[in-house]
Amino acid sequence: MKDSGLIDAFAAALAQALAAHGVSPADGNATIRATCEELCRDWGGESHWLPKAWRTGRESAVVSAVESGATLTEAAHKAGIHRNTARKIIRQSNGLGREDWVL
Repeated sequence: MKDSGLIDAFAAALAQALAAHGVSPADGNATIRATCEELCRDWGGESHWLPKAWRTGRESAVVSAVESGATLTEAAHKAGIHRNTARKIIRQSNGLGREDWVL
């Protein structure tokens, strides 16, 4: 697909997964094309946020610190990130943290 690094990366990963399961490129190409076209049709033109895999540990550290009773500032300092970034992590953690936590 043109002009979409994300779709190209997805197509390449899907091709590898199909090959790993014994699907030949000739058989897999139609599936890959149809899947990518459906993604573009359903999600094209919208903004999306994808977390980076390396952030998982940092996010876990912030949520864990808050659940253990640390303040947002303490959790951010412990994780080595800005307080506002820690606030976003807590907000995106679907309500994890202390029950009395108010943002």
